[in-house]
Amino acid sequence: MCGINEQGTVPAIGVEPEGSTDKFTKVELSDEIRSQGKIVMLAAGASFTAALTDKGSVIVWGNLRDTTSGEINVHPLLTKMKDHPVVLIHYRKRVIVKIAAGENHLVMLEEDGKVLTFGDGQMGQLGRTKRTGAIRPQYMVDEDGKSLILILQDKKRRDVVVKIAAGENHLVMLEEDGKVLTFGDGQMGQLGRTKRTGAIRPQYMVDEDGKSLILILQDKKRRDVVVKDIHAGGYWTILVSDDQVYSFGLNNFDHLGVPVEGEAPTDPTAEDKRELRILTPCIATAYLGRHWTHIDGVQHIIARDTEGEVFGIGKNTDNALGLGTWTGNDDSEHWKYSTLERIKFPEEAGKIAGTTAKLGCSLAWTEDGHAYAWGCDTSGQLGLGLKDDDEKVIPTPQKISSAHLDGFKIMSASISDNHCLFLAKKL
Repeated sequence: MCGINEQGTVPAIGVEPEGSTDKFTKVELSDEIRSQGKIVMLAAGASFTAALTDKGSVIVWGNLRDTTSGEINVHPLLTKMKDHPVVLIHYRKRVIVKIAAGENHLVMLEEDGKVLTFGDGQMGQLGRTKRTGAIRPQYMVDEDGKSLILILQDKKRRDVVVKIAAGENHLVMLEEDGKVLTFGDGQMGQLGRTKRTGAIRPQYMVDEDGKSLILILQDKKRRDVVVKDIHAGGYWTILVSDDQVYSFGLNNFDHLGVPVEGEAPTDPTAEDKRELRILTPCIATAYLGRHWTHIDGVQHIIARDTEGEVFGIGKNTDNALGLGTWTGNDDSEHWKYSTLERIKFPEEAGKIAGTTAKLGCSLAWTEDGHAYAWGCDTSGQLGLGLKDDDEKVIPTPQKISSAHLDGFKIMSASISDNHCLFLAKKL
């Protein structure tokens, strides 16, 4: 791990509370945590981390916050996770197969297709209660998981969720029949179900039987579209079918691949008075013609296709896209891109296996187990070991090197605004 240790975000030896590290630091796990199995997946929230083991347990550490009052301390587990990694879901009670993290909430997919949610739910992102203003502790944290289950069925149906994705304060689920459900904050259009974003009625944010959460997606001939994959981040959602890519949400930097009507300001500091929200699914023309495996980011998006090629689109200040074209705050030409631009890596990098991105920072890892980072290293989250007087803007992909990586192969990574996690396998 690397980045800011805010209330236990980076619980590593030698990292002081509220301190930070820009170097790779190993997270020491207790015997109790190790007994839950080997970690196979990581998900980074704003200031917390979740890890999934091969046995199906979920481990969490760091600090959960809500949108109004700051830290959340309504349950003993939320206090313990600031000090050290703790078990949230035990594999002997439930087997989790996938996790996804929003800013301060976590979504878990169980092996039988059930969905569990954990953390802050004031924007409806937990999807389990309409009382979003004051969620009782047992609905935020529950060791056996019973109170965390999101019920998406009525008396006549039992739909199985096969994929999950999380934005900052919203969640997207894909059912096995290709239907998509969204819930949580929809003010920027990221739910894709209603144009009444100013005052969304509770049943359109949270719905116990799931009927109001289903996103209606049809082609030009009014035939239902079968969605095959889902992606979410920040205030946006992207859906992929066999032959189309759809996007909706906040498109203020053209990163959703849909042209914004009207003339855009050339000055990045000028106010853009155009309608920048996509309230219902639109075909994302910039993403067509390729099959995507990774799509991630907030104001810029980094995407990897099945051939291992990596592209960037959207806001490019601080060279967030890794193109090396942005020259400073007075650069009115290269601060934003409305088309997908291919990101070049050093020849020795080989094929890229995966990508992850958050606000102004991006990272990729290769099939050979190396990692490359670029963008703005605000808090050491890029893991490049930059000193205080070093330039913090990394214009193009730079290889991460560390003594901690000797004898290890990076398998995946998850980056947040202020910290980053790397899953590595011993060679």
